[in-house]
Amino acid sequence: MRLSEILSPVTLSDFRNLYYQTKAFYVAGAETKLSSIFDWSALSELLNTLELPNPNLRLVKEGRRIGYDDHRSLLNACRDGATLILDGLHKYNKEACWLAQEISGAISEPSQINLYLSQPGMGGFNVHYDTHDVLILQLSGKKNWEVFPSTINQPLFYQKEHGKEAPTEPYLVETLHEGDVLYVPKGHWHRATAVDEVSMHLTVGILARTGVDFLNWLVDELRDVEEVRQPYPLVLQEESGPRGDGLAELAWLEMIKSALCEALGNSELLRRYRESYAIREARYRPFSLPAQLSSEPVSKGLARSFRKPPFPPMIIRVLEDRIRVISTGRTLDFHKKASDVLEFIREATTFSVEDTLTEAGDLSREGVFAVLDVLVSESVLEVTEMMTPRLPSAS
Repeated sequence: MRLSEILSPVTLSDFRNLYYQTKAFYVAGAETKLSSIFDWSALSELLNTLELPNPNLRLVKEGRRIGYDDHRSLLNACRDGATLILDGLHKYNKEACWLAQEISGAISEPSQINLYLSQPGMGGFNVHYDTHDVLILQLSGKKNWEVFPSTINQPLFYQKEHGKEAPTEPYLVETLHEGDVLYVPKGHWHRATAVDEVSMHLTVGILARTGVDFLNWLVDELRDVEEVRQPYPLVLQEESGPRGDGLAELAWLEMIKSALCEALGNSELLRRYRESYAIREARYRPFSLPAQLSSEPVSKGLARSFRKPPFPPMIIRVLEDRIRVISTGRTLDFHKKASDVLEFIREATTFSVEDTLTEAGDLSREGVFAVLDVLVSESVLEVTEMMTPRLPSAS
């Protein structure tokens, strides 16, 4: 399911320009709108495969964490009003994983999905705010939400000061029914309570990069700059008092400022940042077995159809003597004749070997297979249709 479908009738451009990190909004949806993502059967199946207790499965009641040891104590705590929280649902469920990928692909930022199961009349947490934006997808039951203004702009999880006192008057009050969606910006206080039946919803966390993230990356880049590696000046004891002139320290600071200004003025800086992000962001690297057990899964006829994960984006750079692909934590180089095929794959979502051959350009059939072999082997592509290799019979 695409983010544009989840937010409809709010468009993606309106979401970004009118609401993103500014104010909460509510979207009423049909009961079946979100039914393909996750349901009670999927929850039961998932819980039946988890070892209990599990570090990603929490129970919370009125802001306090509740302990559990096994299946029985977990159920008893839920019956007694505890909210069940499964952190990282996208790590356990294929549909949730693909949803997180689709949302991240639409906005070019990583995301995560947690599940909340609340009992009638109960809320897991007191009024609070999150340090990332969230989308609430109501899957079952009803839940009342109150959203309050922020008391600190753009909060981070780790910072010296936080907004400690919640406002008393909410600016949005809505009861979410099955199929409804709510967006809450980071820093906006909120409180949620299940109404008169068990409520199940997903919380999609948008883990947007900040200036702090960019500067952390830049610090790593500057390690190759000699001026930045210079030590802080030695200050002798008799120079550290009020009579010290601090000239050596000021000169050192000016040197650091100069190096930083030069780096920020580099016209290639943002391109390098985007490429570095694509290399580092490898949250989802799909297994496609048994095809990936071969170094030539397409050439050997083991893989026929493919899906390209929408996030992180596939970056293509045309170099003097080759084409470079950056995606899912990998940097891969190809012959320049592969340009047309790689451009097709970058724009595609799902496709087959035959589709790729029609976009071959100057690349031979064997060359197309070789490109696909590398992309599958390196988990840039996920195989959606494969042939099981025949094993030699025992003699």
